[in-house]
Amino acid sequence: MKKLPALIVAVAITSTFLISCSPTSSLISNGAYSDVSLNQNSDKFEIKRLQEVKSEGRAVFGIPHDSKVGNKTGMIVRFNGVNLTGTKRILPVLTLIGLSVAGGIVMRDLIGFKEDPSNPFREEYKVNLGISSILALPVSGLANNQIWSDAGVGRAAQKLNRQLVENNPEVDVFLNPKYIIEKQNGLWGQKCSISVKTMGATLKVN
Repeated sequence: MKKLPALIVAVAITSTFLISCSPTSSLISNGAYSDVSLNQNSDKFEIKRLQEVKSEGRAVFGIPHDSKVGNKTGMIVRFNGVNLTGTKRILPVLTLIGLSVAGGIVMRDLIGFKEDPSNPFREEYKVNLGISSILALPVSGLANNQIWSDAGVGRAAQKLNRQLVENNPEVDVFLNPKYIIEKQNGLWGQKCSISVKTMGATLKVN
């Protein structure tokens, strides 16, 4: 058991040097004007600046824990924006279980066997695999969070374009989007927020 705290601390320190926990910020903009300006005269459409749309995503141990997204996604055709696939919870859950069991096997061996003076050839672990897997959770959770390091970003992006379309049903064409992506990954958790500012064109129907 004396090796357990040292193992966890060593892995955490090593991981700290291998990954960056500092927040990142990205600004994404469109470099071209929409085709509406080429295919239609200006008197045939109306352009207005739309209200900013924001979306967030969070994860612990790489497992998203925001509100359920399901199959509700959004895509804007030929829109130079953010189109990422949201992470399903089941996938990081399965990898976390696998990593925890593997870590539990190692942890169980490190803790060692019970001593039985009456039968020195009998080998019985001091803790069972279930308990050792729980003890290994800080290490397995850290590893799983790095494997699924974009889980928060994917969930936020999955909801963003759909929300933009749902908030502006009268818009025919979205123009010149500007995205701000704020992302912060820690050792065991992550969070991300995405906001988009864009203009919308509505074609005038005679």
